Amino acid sequence: MPLQLSAQLSTLTLLTLVLTLWALRSFYDRLHGLDLAGFSGPRVARDGQTSGGARGGGAGSCRMTWMSPRYLAIRPVQSRLASKYSLYLYREQPYDLEDQPSRSPVLFIPGNAGSFRQIRSIAAVTSATYFAPSEQEGYLARQHPGLDFFTLDFNDAFSAFHGQTMVEQAEFANDAVRAILALYRASRAVRNGHLPVPTSVLILSHSMGGIVARKMLTMPNYANQTVATIISLSSPHSLPALSFERGVERVYEQINTLWRQAYQQSRPGPLDDLLLVSISGGSSDTTVSADSSSLRSLAPGSHGLTVFTTGIPGVWTPIDHLAILWCNQLAAVLARALLEIAEPRSPSQAGPVARRLEILKAHLRLGHGLPPFFDRAGSPARSKFHIPASHPEPRRPGPPPPIPRRSD
Repeated sequence: MPLQLSAQLSTLTLLTLVLTLWALRSFYDRLHGLDLAGFSGPRVARDGQTSGGARGGGAGSCRMTWMSPRYLAIRPVQSRLASKYSLYLYREQPYDLEDQPSRSPVLFIPGNAGSFRQIRSIAAVTSATYFAPSEQEGYLARQHPGLDFFTLDFNDAFSAFHGQTMVEQAEFANDAVRAILALYRASRAVRNGHLPVPTSVLILSHSMGGIVARKMLTMPNYANQTVATIISLSSPHSLPALSFERGVERVYEQINTLWRQAYQQSRPGPLDDLLLVSISGGSSDTTVSADSSSLRSLAPGSHGLTVFTTGIPGVWTPIDHLAILWCNQLAAVLARALLEIAEPRSPSQAGPVARRLEILKAHLRLGHGLPPFFDRAGSPARSKFHIPASHPEPRRPGPPPPIPRRSD
């Protein structure tokens, strides 16, 4: 009996070691390494070529994203977990010069062993897109001030292996949302005072961060209507990537039951104004299967959208689990979608669910907002990445041409 117990413990220890090394592979795999100095992704030369082979392989044909990040700690966050977790405001140089948030809030939730710094690629591209001279007139006409990106620091916790960790992260995320919204009550008196004080945030999440975002809505400290839209990247929504801890299974049971029951009842429910979007990297993501990213069994088409990067116009490539955060083509599409989906003239910072869904479908399926494609001569050409949002009516076939007759 002692020998059997010893063998079982040895096997369990070995299994734990293998799983830990698998989760930590990003720290030693040059294809997944994160360079915190100036960009995310593998080391690349200025011409875009990589020694690690980022073009092809798991990263597909992704280009690098460059940025000049700055992170401002938001304190205090009134939470019992404030000594364990932190909240930061991202600022991209030279665009985001003010330290006080005054735009529309977006909260990034990292995944298993993820870093709060992983928001930098998408945030940098969004700032560059908003401040581009060709875009400014349109945004100013909408009285659009841009986006403030907040990001959570979970100290690289392994949320995929421990259900209680996800519960605590969801609790702190709700506390962080409350702190973020409180900041705007003060900042509106100084900047953008013509806009209403935000009452909700848009959530952008990665991997298990998408599960934490959904778990927020089941927590006792969740304030109703403070989350309007959840956009997740490579998140295993339908079932966990690893299932050997009862706490993880319990979290999935709670959130999936809430989602399925909410859309089966005829009376108003807690998810009526919530839009959930899942973006999967497809076959290159060997960490989270594409099937588990699907929302088909969780939300109807009116409140849920599943998209694969291989089908996004302007992206057209499978992307691995970490590259989905820095892939420049995807970041460019997301930047335009996030800017358009935000409605700063509304306290909720969001329009009706149907309108938000229409906007996201236009960007993620129809290629709306992509820059024009130019041929080698420099003249505009029909872009293979762009599908018009409105299609002309198909031509009806006319009568057949007359059959020529021989003249005698």
